[in-house]
Amino acid sequence: MTSQNTCSATKELYLKRVWAMPNQNTFQIPVIRRWIDSYILDETEILDPFCGESVIGKYRNDMKISGIDSLDWLPQFEDCSMPIILFDPPYSPRQLKECYKNVGVHLSDTTSGYWAKLRSELKRICVPGGMVLSFGWNSVGIGIKRGFIKTDGQVVSYFEEFEPLNPGLCVSHGGNHNDTICIVERKIITPTPEAQSSNPVAKECIGRYDDCASDDGCECVAYCIMAANNFRRTPTPEAQP
Repeated sequence: MTSQNTCSATKELYLKRVWAMPNQNTFQIPVIRRWIDSYILDETEILDPFCGESVIGKYRNDMKISGIDSLDWLPQFEDCSMPIILFDPPYSPRQLKECYKNVGVHLSDTTSGYWAKLRSELKRICVPGGMVLSFGWNSVGIGIKRGFIKTDGQVVSYFEEFEPLNPGLCVSHGGNHNDTICIVERKIITPTPEAQSSNPVAKECIGRYDDCASDDGCECVAYCIMAANNFRRTPTPEAQP
């Protein structure tokens, strides 16, 4: 899978398949909760626009509780402001329509355009190097077209090529239930065009998060420091499902 002017990754998506009882509250499924915990670690700045009964996210919304559509709720957040986002929207047009109906609202648009708008908003809000954990009946996630790479939790820079280790979880619920697919993606850290073309430090700096201390005008240094302080993490082995 390759996108022009971004890093590249292998086409394979590795999913660990496990079994668990179904639950309409996704994050109450023990194996999924452990998977989430293995990535968020001690991070507290977590956005969850479809939280249901979950209290994992510091900033959370659910139409069944607030009566506010997430598309109307998300614009309050600034660009590049959230390091971790949990994305567990209605999985189908039927589910989406039912969510609106339950709060007395008629939804005229149940097309893929609704999910596309959500993904664009989450792209805007997620910081470079930040992480989105997506849940659903498919492995679409946010997507490479919006600058996200499916990964095992490692930081992804503009210049890197890597092979993901075990980025996803496939939770089978038995019978006629659809599997729940859990995907983790990173927003690619991209230096500004000016930094790429005019500053020789940019390429070196973008790959050295831990010891990057450049103060000579490198326009990507802020991203490097941010990645070093907040986002250089991989899932803890003991917390893996």
